[in-house]
Amino acid sequence: MKNLKQLVLTMLVTLVGNISAFAYDFEVDRIYYNILSEQDFTCEVTRKYVNDYSGDVVIPSSVTYSGKTFKVTAIGDYTFYRCYGLKSVQIPNTVTKIGNWAFNDCLNSLTEIQIPSSVTEIGEHAFDGCISLTEIQIPNSVTKIGNNVFDGCISLTEIQIPSSVTEIGEHAFCACSSLTSIQIPNSVTKIGDYAFHYCSSLTSIQIPNSVTKIGDYAFFGCSSLTSVEIPDSVTEIGWGAFEQCSSLTSVKIPNSVTAIVYHAFYDCSNLTSVKIPNSVTSIENYAFRGCSSLISIVIPNSVTSIGCGAFEQCSSLTSIVIPNSVTTIEAYAFDGCYSLPVENNIRYADTYLVEAIDKTLESYSIKEGTRFIGSYAYRGCNNMTTVEIPNSVTTIEWGAFEQCSNLTSVKIPNSVTEIGNWAFENCSSLTSIQIPNSVTSIGSSAVGDCTNLTSIKVFNDNPIDIDLGDEVFRNVPTTTCIIYVPIGSKELYKAAEQWKLFRNIQEFKMDEFDIVDASPYTQKNNVSYAKVNYIRNFNNTNWQALYIPFAMNYEDWKDKADVAYINNVHQWDDDDDGEIDRTVLEFITKKSGSIEANKPYVIRPKQTGEVTFTSENTTLYAAPETDGYVDCRSTTTEYTLYGTYQEKTDMYANGYYAMADGGFKQAESASVTLSPFRTYLKIESRTGAGVVQNAKRINIMVDGVVDNDATGIQTILPTADNDKENVYNLSGQKVSGDYKGIIIKNGKKFIKK
Repeated sequence: MKNLKQLVLTMLVTLVGNISAFAYDFEVDRIYYNILSEQDFTCEVTRKYVNDYSGDVVIPSSVTYSGKTFKVTAIGDYTFYRCYGLKSVQIPNTVTKIGNWAFNDCLNSLTEIQIPSSVTEIGEHAFDGCISLTEIQIPNSVTKIGNNVFDGCISLTEIQIPSSVTEIGEHAFCACSSLTSIQIPNSVTKIGDYAFHYCSSLTSIQIPNSVTKIGDYAFFGCSSLTSVEIPDSVTEIGWGAFEQCSSLTSVKIPNSVTAIVYHAFYDCSNLTSVKIPNSVTSIENYAFRGCSSLISIVIPNSVTSIGCGAFEQCSSLTSIVIPNSVTTIEAYAFDGCYSLPVENNIRYADTYLVEAIDKTLESYSIKEGTRFIGSYAYRGCNNMTTVEIPNSVTTIEWGAFEQCSNLTSVKIPNSVTEIGNWAFENCSSLTSIQIPNSVTSIGSSAVGDCTNLTSIKVFNDNPIDIDLGDEVFRNVPTTTCIIYVPIGSKELYKAAEQWKLFRNIQEFKMDEFDIVDASPYTQKNNVSYAKVNYIRNFNNTNWQALYIPFAMNYEDWKDKADVAYINNVHQWDDDDDGEIDRTVLEFITKKSGSIEANKPYVIRPKQTGEVTFTSENTTLYAAPETDGYVDCRSTTTEYTLYGTYQEKTDMYANGYYAMADGGFKQAESASVTLSPFRTYLKIESRTGAGVVQNAKRINIMVDGVVDNDATGIQTILPTADNDKENVYNLSGQKVSGDYKGIIIKNGKKFIKK
């Protein structure tokens, strides 16, 4: 649209320039005028022909015509347009407006001009192309510097913007290549698109904290700009705002910015460091492409997506931290980042697999923890016959295995949710592929030209929705290749777009499903399996959180762990001041029976390391739309134990508690996140008077054992029935000798049976 607008303006200027004469009302002393108002006796300066004026022009404050005196209040549109011999213009303080294109293209002669304080409006392109203009004073009466006002004033070295100005328009100082510095006052709220575009001598700029928006390409090509500090008032940085600022070495992005947009710092070749605040949720396409001096970067856990080519050609980048909050990384994000570390012939950007280095090998080992297999990572690895994709991978990107001509089979783990465009295109030896039910999208021509495919095994009850135009199965032999689908779903596949192309669709019973701990679980349907495995790595033997989408029998866990459910909440007023001093959540271990799906529990492993819990002939339930929970209450407070299958990043914001050191600990900073398949505690008042319990840690008691703090354990011991001393219940009430349960005697707790 911007190019179209510029074209239209150029055509308009050309048209106007070719007009041989302009209409005017009268002439006095070789200056032409148009009457603006007969009632107010006002007029404006205009012209008769192009290049009418030359030398030194003095505009009078008033002029007499036909016996009437008219006040000169404006310089009309195009008045001095292309007046190549114009040296100076004296403007009277009766003038309030300088029209559009008024001094445009006064090329070689006009070097300076005094604008009186009466002027409130300077029209678009007013001084555009005045290449000899070295100095200009803008009076305090002007409130806006309009579009292209000083565009192409290549000799302008400095300019003072008065505090009356609130907006700097599009292209306002574009291509002012001699401008070395500029002071933007606190009154300015917006810097327009291309405002300082190609101001190649500009070395520094102070953006005041009144500015809320920096327009598209505002500082594009400011190749001498070495540093910039963006104030917290700025909420939007436009496309390409600092693109090709090749001398820029550092930049501070404020917490008010939510996205680093398209081309924002593209080709800032000397940028060595940048701090991305935790307000940013997306890094868009090519945001840092060509930042060849950038060495390291930490992406905060507020970011969820990294765009196409975001860090492409950052050739000095040696390290990057990608948090689990990032769920989408688009193609070419780290292409050309040749300084990133290499492990076992594979280049990695943290958990993102960038590329195989030597593409002649027969096999490659993908490290555990890898979440993304990048675009074209293995393209053309013609000797590779098989590939083992770890359970941590969530995305197989564009063309990841394209043209791997000897690849014969692929088993995609059930952690993968997205298979990108052309992911396995032209793998001409591929005969079989398994697609787990975690996959929610398959890109265009994902297995296109896999002409030897004989079977595709799909674990989704409902066919993955594929657009008709995507041609996922282009040139796959649909008459001979068998599609295997879960029992009860054959008719759905026969009716679904693209899937219905296959002549032979057969049903099968699900055999086995592996649940990847700490990876998001998004299954949408209840599915029966012969075997479900939940694999978890324990780094200690304390009580820990547990939340799983299938039922498990006591026999399935008894030799590997203890599992307990929440039963009650106990509170103490130790100093009798009417306020709760201690709270303990009571859990009871399961000694028989089973635990339910989608219900929070706690678990204590009997050993550290990787443990697999297996349940046979069971149903794997769909992930609920909201976190599952159980609750218990005291007189004043409700304690709700939730379970989640998604990473929770709002723990600190909501004051939630997560399990740590055998108890529940409140999140202490915004960086605290909770992994999937975990439980968390929410505390709410039942009286509307606010949360009563403000402790940073809530201890738990399991079968009479209380974890009082992070280091100490207190055991509640059984006591004899014939003990005659005074006893109290947990509420502090005196009870009789035949009372059964947990009691307090002599300041100690006991179990009375």
